[in-house]
This record gives sequence, C-alpha cells and structure tokens, in this order.
Amino acid sequence: MQATGGKPKELTREKFEKTFNDFKKDPFASIRPMMSQEMMSKPMPGTDGTIGDMIKKQEKMYKDFYNANDNPIEKVNSVSESKK
Repeated sequence: MQATGGKPKELTREKFEKTFNDFKKDPFASIRPMMSQEMMSKPMPGTDGTIGDMIKKQEKMYKDFYNANDNPIEKVNSVSESKK
C-alpha cells in the first residue's frame, strides 16, 4: 500500500515491483528535478563536500546495498509461488 494524504492506497504487486526496481536503479530520481545546480554546489555543513557530493555518496550507498542484497533466485521463487 502507498500512503496518499494519510489514506492507504491499494497497489498491485506488479506496480510495487516496478516502482521498487525503478527506485533501486535511480534512488534520487524523484528529487533530482528539484535540485538546481546552484543548490547542488552549496557546501554541506560539517563536511568538506557539497550537497551534490553528499547525494552522490548516498546514491552509491543505496545502489551498493541493493546490488549486494538482490538475489535473483529469491525473485524467481517468489514469482512462481505467487502464481500458484
């Protein structure tokens, strides 16, 4: 289910899997359009880097995590079990 204005919304398994797979490929796709080049180049408080550097590091962490924990055997198993 996906929350919309505090109310749960039904979500098909296919829609969930597509949305989740899209997120794993590009975790910051939804916020990237809101980030101007000026904002990305601003210094990140408490670090030597910029906001853009921090976003790149976070994106790499997400991708590394999902790539390390993405077991194709489990995917095949869960899909075949859900069709039974």
